[in-house]
Amino acid sequence: KEADANPSCAGMCRVLGDLMRTMPILSIMLGDEAALLEQKELLSNWYHFLVTRLLYSNPTVKPIDLHFYAQSSLDMFLGGESSPEPLDNILMAAFEFDIHQVIKECSIALSNWWFVAHLTDLLDHCRLLQSHNLYFGSNMREFLLLEYASGLFAHHSLWQLGVDYFDYCPELGRVSLELHIERIPLNTEQKALKVLRICEQRQMTEQVKSICKILAMKAVRNNRLGSALSWSIRAKDAAFATLVSDRFLRDYCERGCFSDLDLIDNLGSAMMLSDRLTFL
Repeated sequence: KEADANPSCAGMCRVLGDLMRTMPILSIMLGDEAALLEQKELLSNWYHFLVTRLLYSNPTVKPIDLHFYAQSSLDMFLGGESSPEPLDNILMAAFEFDIHQVIKECSIALSNWWFVAHLTDLLDHCRLLQSHNLYFGSNMREFLLLEYASGLFAHHSLWQLGVDYFDYCPELGRVSLELHIERIPLNTEQKALKVLRICEQRQMTEQVKSICKILAMKAVRNNRLGSALSWSIRAKDAAFATLVSDRFLRDYCERGCFSDLDLIDNLGSAMMLSDRLTFL
């Protein structure tokens, strides 16, 4: 058109036309989508194609129009040869600014709750997530944190991290923590002490008593009467303290001496826990 209007420019236009045919980069820079698609093998995925397309054809695109460009770029790039991947669905939901759909797609596609839980937590703290209460009374943020924390408790070494996540769930965090604490296998006394410290810090009285009773019973089975008595006193379990005191008296009758005399001498006010312990 320029050559027809101004014959003096005809030569220059012919040169530019030849350059565009021999140098596809010029066509791409002029926003020629067909030329860009011809170089598709140089782009690893459709969103790289989208960025390049917008850079040269519509660099000032409005956010509200991103979804339409993203969808058309996906269709053009795939060309009906393959189906969208899970990541494609996540990105499409993001281009639509549909936060709940992004969370849903991530929950389906990803192998664990780490990303979804932390993304939701960040969005909630930024007040960008219009959380709605779920049918059991929690909101979406807390629900996902609870799920992630539950997964951590299933791991032999990451369960302590799960405790911190439960602490940040105001509605159901404590109840969930109590349920999971009771399921932790107390394989060693060191692990039991860790669990016990967690319970004491959070004033979980029933769980403290339960753990102390379990450790006291293990000590009795291993004939460690001093340890059993200490755990029963810590649990404030008068009945079990009486049982251990009877074992002490039986051993004294058989041997003529106490096996843990230092402990017995330093019971202090704990001896008032049961009559048998006071007698001992």
